[in-house]
Amino acid sequence: MEDAEWLAEIVGDACEVDRYLSDPLCDEAARLSHGNDLSMADAMILATALRHDADELYTTDHDLLAYEGPIEVVLV
Repeated sequence: MEDAEWLAEIVGDACEVDRYLSDPLCDEAARLSHGNDLSMADAMILATALRHDADELYTTDHDLLAYEGPIEVVLV
């Protein structure tokens, strides 16, 4: 719990937090979900990373490794 609280406090300093949901972003997430057999939550994360032209996406979720595209998915 202590680690989670620490992470929640610093994530805004370390990352850009995107709280904007739009129809195009949701459409992209749905396409990614269906095309890569991802959960909607994983697809929303991936769609947001793509929207911000991320080079790498760090995750503990093995499911995202199925994605093949411009973002390198790195398992941590």
